[in-house]
Amino acid sequence: MVRFKNIKLLILVSIIILASFLRLWELGSVPSGITNDEAGLIYSTYSISKTGHDVAGEFLPLSINLDNSFSPVSIYLTAPFIRVLGLSPTSGRLPFAVAGILSIVLVYVITKRLFNNDYIALLSAFVMSVSPWHLQITRIAYETPVAVFFFLLGIFIFLKNAEKGNINWSVLPFLFGFYTYHATKIFYLALIPILIFVYKDRLLRRKKELILFILLNIFILISFIFISSKQNVSRQSVLLWSEPKKASDMVNWERDKNTAPFFVREIFNNKPLYYLRVIRENYLEVFSTQFLFLYGETEGLGGIYGTFYRGVMYILELPLLIVGLYFLWREKNNRVKLLLFSLLLISPLSSALVIDKSYVMRSAMLIPVLSIIVGYGIYSFYLLLKNNNKLPAKVILIAFVSVYAFLILEYVYQYHFRYSIYGAESWFRSSKDMVTYMQKNGKSYDNIYIAQPGIMFIFQYGIYNKLEPDKIRKLWSDPWPKKYGKLTLLESCFGDIDKTEFDPSQFLPRSTLYIVPDFCHKKFFPTSTINEVGEPLRPIWKIYEKN
Repeated sequence: MVRFKNIKLLILVSIIILASFLRLWELGSVPSGITNDEAGLIYSTYSISKTGHDVAGEFLPLSINLDNSFSPVSIYLTAPFIRVLGLSPTSGRLPFAVAGILSIVLVYVITKRLFNNDYIALLSAFVMSVSPWHLQITRIAYETPVAVFFFLLGIFIFLKNAEKGNINWSVLPFLFGFYTYHATKIFYLALIPILIFVYKDRLLRRKKELILFILLNIFILISFIFISSKQNVSRQSVLLWSEPKKASDMVNWERDKNTAPFFVREIFNNKPLYYLRVIRENYLEVFSTQFLFLYGETEGLGGIYGTFYRGVMYILELPLLIVGLYFLWREKNNRVKLLLFSLLLISPLSSALVIDKSYVMRSAMLIPVLSIIVGYGIYSFYLLLKNNNKLPAKVILIAFVSVYAFLILEYVYQYHFRYSIYGAESWFRSSKDMVTYMQKNGKSYDNIYIAQPGIMFIFQYGIYNKLEPDKIRKLWSDPWPKKYGKLTLLESCFGDIDKTEFDPSQFLPRSTLYIVPDFCHKKFFPTSTINEVGEPLRPIWKIYEKN
């Protein structure tokens, strides 16, 4: 028995080491740049860690509002990492990778508690440790993996104390999860009633404890309403009903392109049915083979939320998921069955209720649930082979392990050696290259102008140059053109405002470095260009120099 426990521990440690390697290897250099959202989060964290104020000048804010709103928990958890390790993409991404690694441990302990089976728990942890979906979101400075960690921690504490103990210990991680990522707030609203319902027979025996649990969770919601009235902490603009004109235009188009009597058109073409159709499409697409196993995220931020050309799960996991669902449906423990199926159904709710078709981040609570079901499927598949003497079990197992290992290695190869090139511009690699160019050549010039870099470039510039918060705060708050030393950021290219034809070689003052997007000054050849990585014929920035 002691030897068996040691083997289990060794396997779990091996899984954690594997998960750590996959999440920490080349963390600062792959992806090969940092997105604007990452830059805003990382630099805001740096500013708060150094001064207590964000870049907008707010003291210890409960919402960081740049071009969108960041929740506070990730910011304050990241602050010690950046304070100790310094300002860099690596230090900014590290806490999110750590949250991902710890989440795998939580999947292990949650699965073991549910099934009381070490094999299922280890298999589930392994599936999550190599998951392309989980790897993608835990190697970047986005809030989602921290939210997943806190909700898993809250669920584990709740499950542990549902039989005996005090479930109110779970409220604190639920509070942190709630204030980590806006989208998972919708998941939370469904999670708490489900946990109470699934364990009602246990909890009704401790009514005072249950009432306190309900009141504390109501307090979380009230606190959000209060804070929302003081600071802009919500992302309501992405909710489906926030664009009534879009819905009206679609309904009017459907009624116009129609030969039915008008009263019939009103019955079948109206806003409620339009909203229900979009919700249905968004919700079901999260479960589609196209998203899970073939293409992943294909719209909007698909280049950030996926590597292209693959789903968020391995294709071999499709039959394992089906097997897992089948045996979960036949599971004798109705509590486990009800809980896992409920979590499976509520995890995509955040993706269903928004305007854009974005699933990777908003439905991330599916990752641990699917990992558990696939782990259960692998275990059930193994038992089928073991109990059927007619099947060549060893041959099938060797083939299965070989294919699974190949798929994992193929993903790692794609992510580190191919995606870092063809997906580089999704991560604003050209902005990094531009800053590097200025660091190398800018000292030779008295004036440096950058046209149309975008407001969030300020944080990219601050991170790569390790600028102090007071300098970035001034750049952020100053009107256009924004000036820092000999650098001037322009809202438009020279000549755009008065529609004149601006020849940089003729009109630029001496000792000037002038960097513009490729679409500016089409008639005039630049001194050099910054091209898209892997696409030498596609310039992103043009550089004009006048000595």
